[in-house]
Amino acid sequence: MSKLETILVRMKKAAAEIMVIAGMAILLIYILDAMVGEGETGFLPMTAEERGRTFGTSSMILFFVAFGVGYKERSLLLTSILIAGGVLMGTSVLVASAMAEGGLSEAPTAFVAVIIVGYIIMALGILRVIRGKDKK
Repeated sequence: MSKLETILVRMKKAAAEIMVIAGMAILLIYILDAMVGEGETGFLPMTAEERGRTFGTSSMILFFVAFGVGYKERSLLLTSILIAGGVLMGTSVLVASAMAEGGLSEAPTAFVAVIIVGYIIMALGILRVIRGKDKK
C-alpha cells in the first residue's frame, strides 16, 4: 500500500468515526430532551414532532453514512457505536411507545418505522463484527 493510499484509508476511517460520534451525540441530545419534556417542549424550543424530524432523522442519516464510508475500514469505535446507537434508538422508542396511552397496539407507524430503523442500524454494527471489521 502506497503512502497516499494509507492516508486515504486513515481519512475515511476518521470521517466515519466522526460521523458516528456526531450521530450518537445528536441521538443522546434528542433522547434527553424527550425525557425532560415528557411529550411537551423539553430544554430545546421545539415540539416533539420538530425534535423527531430534526434530531431523529439527522442521527439516522449519520449512522447510515458512517457505515457506508467506513464499510471496508477496521474500526472498533465505529462498530461499537453503531450497535449501541441502534439499540438505544430502537429500544427507547419501543419503551416510550409501550408506556404511552394505548401501548404498542396504538403506536403511530412512524414510531414503528423508527424502531425498525434502530434495529437495522444495530444489525449493521453486528454485520461489521461478523465480517471482522471491528478491530483497531
